[in-house]
Amino acid sequence: MRSRIIASKPSLLHPVTGAAVLFVICLTVSSAAAEPGLVARPSHLGAHLGSPPDELLQCLAVPDTPIHKGYMPLQETCIIQALKQAGLRQRILKVAVAEAVGVRMGLIKLQASDTASGCFRVSDLEADAVAALSAAFDVMPELEHLDLWSVVPGDMASYGQIHQPVFSVAAARADFERLSSTDLPARQLLGKLGAVRYAPLFLSNAADDPMRLACLDNPFPRTAYRAPNAADNWARFAGLAQEGNTETEEPSCVRVLRRGRTDQRNVAITIDDGPHPLIIPLMLAVLDHYDVKATFFVVGHKAEQYPGLVREIAQAGHELGNHTYWHRRMSELPLEEARAELRSCSAVVGALTGQQMYFIRPPGGDYSEASLQAIAESGLTVALWTHNTGDWRKVSPRQIADRALAGIEPGAIILMHDGDLSSVRALKLIIEGLLERNLQPVCLSEIAGNGAAREMSVQAMMNYLDSGWQPAELR
Repeated sequence: MRSRIIASKPSLLHPVTGAAVLFVICLTVSSAAAEPGLVARPSHLGAHLGSPPDELLQCLAVPDTPIHKGYMPLQETCIIQALKQAGLRQRILKVAVAEAVGVRMGLIKLQASDTASGCFRVSDLEADAVAALSAAFDVMPELEHLDLWSVVPGDMASYGQIHQPVFSVAAARADFERLSSTDLPARQLLGKLGAVRYAPLFLSNAADDPMRLACLDNPFPRTAYRAPNAADNWARFAGLAQEGNTETEEPSCVRVLRRGRTDQRNVAITIDDGPHPLIIPLMLAVLDHYDVKATFFVVGHKAEQYPGLVREIAQAGHELGNHTYWHRRMSELPLEEARAELRSCSAVVGALTGQQMYFIRPPGGDYSEASLQAIAESGLTVALWTHNTGDWRKVSPRQIADRALAGIEPGAIILMHDGDLSSVRALKLIIEGLLERNLQPVCLSEIAGNGAAREMSVQAMMNYLDSGWQPAELR
């Protein structure tokens, strides 16, 4: 097994403790077999050399299912017609257009195989991406940003076939127009847009697989993200001892932030479950419009699928928090799995952004003694919340905002999700409501000092969960 140092930043100051920390991210680049008793996450879509397996060629387009999402049907139809005329090799699965604070953005989802032959070619994905971005931006001058992704069939869920992204790119109009005016090949043009995801699953089945053919005359750009999924090395993440941990006894305390400091008129906005194409760019547009910052708790496997969006969040000056890798309830996990959830998410985000995360939000706010031990070992601070917007219930923007603002005081922590347009529209109302109350929306780090984040014993945290913290009810 071979490891590689991805990023190293010495002498950073922890925003909660004030202590100096050494930040080193290490990703394993070879796979390992799952250890007995551990959850094996890779599905039937593991690497298959040679011809793609039949399940990768399964048609994901359901007859009579509309391609447009329905947020802005007329605009979506215009883009669909332009894409059909662009001669794409891949099947069009979904097109969506939406707007926030006067900024219009869109997404395009394709099936990652040649419609006519069923072949997998990296060059097809790249050529289609450039052609699709060009067609969409040309037909709709108001469009400012596009997320494009190609998918293959994933595991079956209760609601049907999961679409597993194997290629993605996020593009701003200004950047694309500037680059497309040059004679750059598709691969280099895409690489200059940001972090383009090439999933090893697709590369291992591609007929023109550059990894195997050693295409030295046309290498992947520096921004290409081709790292194996953390799930491919899950056993290693589960079994690793905490780097630099010399403790011989189980940690008895964990650092927790239940609410922020009250001596300043700041309120933290936190957004869970991303990154999601279209919704995250729209939320970033809203935050930029009001010049405020937020904390995004990202899910590790989604960060791998949409690395460009993770970098957009970081580059805009927002804070990234750990929301585990698979978004499983931590109260249901043994210690090894809890460790793997935290470490793999931190490793992915660190590799993409060079940043260290300081906060962990357990999915649903749920935890156990074992998961608290894993969190304590990681050095992360548990970030809870004071105001749950309930936006995951798909209620109206006004209802979401009312729940966020009810009884709001300095130091409050607002919980949101990047689920759909209701959350985007509610974010605008929440920010305006806070400003009207002379409260400033900020990142968690801005409210975590002055003793707001404190050490609590594991037992006290469990008692708190039983008596004063009811995540199931709040969610």
